[in-house]
Amino acid sequence: MKVGILTYHRSVNYGAYLQAYCLQILLSERTGYDVEIIDYDSKSAAEYYKGQFFHRGVRGMIYNIRRHLMFTDFRRNLPLSKDSLVTDDIDAFNEFIENRYDLIVVGSDEVWNVSGFRPFPNAYWLPKIKGVRKVTYAISGRNRICDLTDDTKDKIKIYIDEFEFITVRDGISKKLIDGFLPEGKESSVVCDPTMAYDFSFDREVGRRLIREKFHVDPGKKVIAIMDSTGDIIRNLNEDIDVQFISLYSYYPGLKNNPNIKPEEWVQIIAASDGLITAFYHGMCIALSSNIPFLFCEERDIESNEFSKGYDLLHRYEMEDHYIRCSNPGLRTTENDFINKIKSGFCKEDFDGIRKAEKAKFDIFVEYLKA
Repeated sequence: MKVGILTYHRSVNYGAYLQAYCLQILLSERTGYDVEIIDYDSKSAAEYYKGQFFHRGVRGMIYNIRRHLMFTDFRRNLPLSKDSLVTDDIDAFNEFIENRYDLIVVGSDEVWNVSGFRPFPNAYWLPKIKGVRKVTYAISGRNRICDLTDDTKDKIKIYIDEFEFITVRDGISKKLIDGFLPEGKESSVVCDPTMAYDFSFDREVGRRLIREKFHVDPGKKVIAIMDSTGDIIRNLNEDIDVQFISLYSYYPGLKNNPNIKPEEWVQIIAASDGLITAFYHGMCIALSSNIPFLFCEERDIESNEFSKGYDLLHRYEMEDHYIRCSNPGLRTTENDFINKIKSGFCKEDFDGIRKAEKAKFDIFVEYLKA
């Protein structure tokens, strides 16, 4: 069987790259099917990421361009389709995809987010495509039905009716999708592909990378930071006993490096003494490698149920690892976390969580092999 994965693999983002890579490897190994990632991107998304070059002054712009070039180069390591396409034209996409696959897997990631910078409808809903089986894996949308126009709701209902099996990543996406499914039918919550994949963590390799890439003092604690808005950074107290390294955006005063490859990023998180992150996949790597972490929700959300980080942590009664950046207690929470890292008593064991999440991948594999 020829299987194509349609996801956000071109996003300039470690999580986007890794979720695509992990899903392709896992499906190929577990099913024996011929699986590849469809090398497609929307024109709107491509332009959006180019616009990110111009953030945080001249040094930040240079940093962002170098990071973008690194991702563009490293993306060649993905098992991509022979041909590629960048467009917002759904008809052009349908012509591009026609007769290439027996089955298309849409996901994972926020591919059904109606309010994003990609137009709706778009290719990730597979509108008008016939003659191919359609399923989703760990998609996310996190929109409320009541916020959608009647025209949008009518289209969504038509599109998802053509999917034979729908799995989602979080509770708010399940609530959204189940609201469009016929009575007696519902979506299934599965794990993010990065939680199902068996990474080979090597602390010695990670510590070497931290020294070489960030020039840290090997005698001091290292806390990795993943922040895109500056909220986490603004609430950090200066501490001469701790070194902060930035694993995403450029921030003056922190140790930065735009040339961290995805495979290095994984090892660096796993070898850090702790992680403070606003990025979901950073949290996933911390959970998989038993690294202490604090997840900071930086988006302006109506309630915690709209946070994919909170959704996962709430499932396992780990809300103490979560805080919203809008919370006036953010600085205190960050400082408490840093002090625990400094004390050396902040040890974690997330093996049970990862085992439970990983088992959810079996639901999808069993369906595809049936």
